[in-house]
Amino acid sequence: MPPQPVRPPRRARDVARRARVRNVGGEVPAEGRTVGEGGAWNRRPHLPMGDQKTAAKCNVRETGVERTTSVSRYHSGVSPYGVYDMVGNVWEWLATATSPGRYELRGSAFTSPLFRGVPAVPNDADQTMHDDDTGFRCVATPEQMGPYKQ
Repeated sequence: MPPQPVRPPRRARDVARRARVRNVGGEVPAEGRTVGEGGAWNRRPHLPMGDQKTAAKCNVRETGVERTTSVSRYHSGVSPYGVYDMVGNVWEWLATATSPGRYELRGSAFTSPLFRGVPAVPNDADQTMHDDDTGFRCVATPEQMGPYKQ
């Protein structure tokens, strides 16, 4: 049975984030990887939920939730590749350093306005940042998934 979706991790730090991802045999995606290649983002500025931008498809400021939600909550916002929360919920760390001690973020968060919710628009943060609207996505090939691959 595959693991069930859970809330994104809170207060993710660079060291803890990488250790957690290594523990499950995956990796934190780097900038430039696409969903079709097993990564989480696409360089094209399209929306994972289609051309219709609406807060009903993602956890952003306009929803009024004001906290993270279960990864599987917004079924209508799933990408064509089956990836949830490409927009909203938490900013997602990438393994790409933007400058010494800073890493790229993608996707927007529950604290972000809807107009910021485009997966390919970059942001960045200091590696020591602590907040409740930043997390990470673990990506893995089917071979890395072991007994969970389908």
